[in-house]
Amino acid sequence: MANRSRLTLFWLVALTGLIAPWLNTCSLLLPATAPQSCRVKSVYDGDTTPLNCNGETIKTRFYCIDTPEMGQKPWGKQSRDHLRGIIGTEVTLKRHDTDRYGRGVAELFDATGQSVNLAMVRAGRAPAWLMVALLKLFSMTKNGL
Repeated sequence: MANRSRLTLFWLVALTGLIAPWLNTCSLLLPATAPQSCRVKSVYDGDTTPLNCNGETIKTRFYCIDTPEMGQKPWGKQSRDHLRGIIGTEVTLKRHDTDRYGRGVAELFDATGQSVNLAMVRAGRAPAWLMVALLKLFSMTKNGL
């Protein structure tokens, strides 16, 4: 059984390596909820922001990216400031998951429909973190979901 799990993981990683250059976002790896229009309340750091969606506050962590923490000077502040400059006040939220802190894990899109998550990666302010989605996908596959 362990060999089968290793083989499955090998093929998932190999397949991802082959298709990753053609992926614009991680959206294909985990399903998302229906898009929701939200208002940006503030920007805490480069990958976390509270949103007001239909009167409900949703603390949101950006899906598939990871920016430096605020204590990691000067990069944390630079990532946060860059996000503040590009996010605008209205976004579309596509929620993929909930993290261990209860935050919605989501991809955000600006008023023009561009992925804010991807914009942070393209600007060099955040690395894409495909492994998170791959491990979740592997877990779902292993459990027969």
